[in-house]
Amino acid sequence: GYFIGYDFITINIEYLLHLSIAGCAMYQLLRGLKYAPVICLLLAASYQFSGFFINNAQHLTWIISASWLPFFLHYYRLTILFGKRNNAIKAALSLFMFTTGGYPAFLIILLYLVGGHFLFMLLRNILLKRPAEMLQMLKWSSMMLLIYLVVTSPYILSFLEGIPLMTRGEALPKDHTLFRAFTPQSAITFLLPAAPLGQHIDFETDTSMANAYIGLLALVSFLSSIFKKHSRETLSIIIIAFLLLLFSFGDALPFWPLLFEYVPLFDHIRFPAAFRLFAIIGFIIAAAEGLNNIRILQSALPRYLAIFILLLVFTISVVSFFLVSKLVLPVSFTTESMLQFFGESNTLNNIFLQSIIQVILLVILLVVLKSGQKKVTGKWYILLVILVFADLFIAARINFPVIIGSAFPAKQLNEKLSQTPAGFPLWDPNTETEVTNIGNGSFAPSYFNNNLFLKKFSRDSYAPFILKLRNELEQSPVDFVLMDHPVMYLTNQLQPYPPDSKDKVQLLTNKSVLATGQLVKQFENPVADSLTADIQLVSFSPINFTVNTISNQPAVLVLQQTFYPGWKVKVDGVVTDPTIVNYCMMAVVLQAGKHQVSYFYDTLLFEKVLLTSTCILLFLVGFLFFDSMRISRRNRLN
Repeated sequence: GYFIGYDFITINIEYLLHLSIAGCAMYQLLRGLKYAPVICLLLAASYQFSGFFINNAQHLTWIISASWLPFFLHYYRLTILFGKRNNAIKAALSLFMFTTGGYPAFLIILLYLVGGHFLFMLLRNILLKRPAEMLQMLKWSSMMLLIYLVVTSPYILSFLEGIPLMTRGEALPKDHTLFRAFTPQSAITFLLPAAPLGQHIDFETDTSMANAYIGLLALVSFLSSIFKKHSRETLSIIIIAFLLLLFSFGDALPFWPLLFEYVPLFDHIRFPAAFRLFAIIGFIIAAAEGLNNIRILQSALPRYLAIFILLLVFTISVVSFFLVSKLVLPVSFTTESMLQFFGESNTLNNIFLQSIIQVILLVILLVVLKSGQKKVTGKWYILLVILVFADLFIAARINFPVIIGSAFPAKQLNEKLSQTPAGFPLWDPNTETEVTNIGNGSFAPSYFNNNLFLKKFSRDSYAPFILKLRNELEQSPVDFVLMDHPVMYLTNQLQPYPPDSKDKVQLLTNKSVLATGQLVKQFENPVADSLTADIQLVSFSPINFTVNTISNQPAVLVLQQTFYPGWKVKVDGVVTDPTIVNYCMMAVVLQAGKHQVSYFYDTLLFEKVLLTSTCILLFLVGFLFFDSMRISRRNRLN
């Protein structure tokens, strides 16, 4: 996206790219735990096509977090246990990708998990009197942390600067998170991932948060592993995974409300369902334990569990069949047909239809498990691979139309996009904008912020990141009057701020601007309609507005752009800080006559930090590449 820009196709490519990264990362994590390659392959597929990746496909930052998380867990584990420079660098770079592309809630959860594990390992080395191991762990983990902080410094600086200025940086009210949990009834998606689609009111959550499917083989293997005697490490993973799943249930259990109330930063996590990602990883690691043990695999236990699940799903299908009032079937499996089907279907209808599919898959799984009872061969594993990929493909395909798909092909949308301005066209600063952010379907499924496609201003927007200064303006009862002007305008009508911004008794004159008392004094008693002024736009970009102005009197040039630290204004070559008017907008005082004025965003400090961190990042990537080449050459010689 940085090099070629984003369009509807490149966003799809990025999603598919991160699905591939997720599979490679989980494979690497499981191989690091010494599981057989074919088992790692099967469970890597279970992870990358799990309900998390399918139902959260619209949340690209969530997908990026989930893609890089197994890589970090793998290299963090190697760094703590064995040290080595390459492990520390890879762990830092994985965490860098996880942080800069991902969703912050996952970072908060990860920090607590990793911090708890690090303290546990440190305390264990102290109690067992292992000073050498403790020093090695401190040395390599410090190196990992230092590299991470350096390469991530531009993001960290931007984050620390922006969060205090945004309403989204504040702690959340508890009721804001209630609709975003992986509710207990959503647990049925471990068996029937399509249950919440369509009319999903029964699940009391958003559809994207209500899927944790990992495939039937992974589920059977996970349940099998519970009955096995585990190492303390694996047992800890299973227990923590179960706890994290309980946290994801939201206020259905007391755990999440307690965490939200008393654990720092947890009151900034909007979605309790985010915890299910870590639970899924724990369940897949436990499933690898079950699959990796030939004695368990060839025993009757997996078959008994598969039979139990088969009977359970069959019972659910029978009950749902008798409870469903009207059976609805899809006409075909095209995107349009499936969208229509789920629009008419309800939960019981979804459960009945998918249970039929799952019963068939479970019968095939039983046959495959039975065939491997006496001897596990390569052909047996091939059958298992085919079954797993068929299972995951069917689950993804059923969910696809509602969650990922669109009736509007990406190619068609790109053709529309090609007809929009490539750059930033000039506009008349003396006329008011009539563009709104609602696209009325012209760029469906991107229904909002339509003005961005047109490169034009809009008074409204669909934006989760609202600056606190802008929030003050929106709380004012006269906010629409203050905004009812062109993007840039000249005025000499200034009024002082009212004592209370919510005061409804505010009389505003034409082109009136609210300002501090000191600025108002410079424009006391202006003659009504005596100002003659004109503005001509010279150049425009999102971070630079340059205009030529002329006025017969001193006036204030207002830019209806919310102020953010870094914005400057240059008048006839002289740079100064803009003045804040109307609670959040930028302005500058101009004397009578002609002037050239530029509002611009100064990113010099950020650019220096970005350049430094990028150079270090490229050096580290180059070092890892040439070091791997050296090791590969040495291994060939040996």
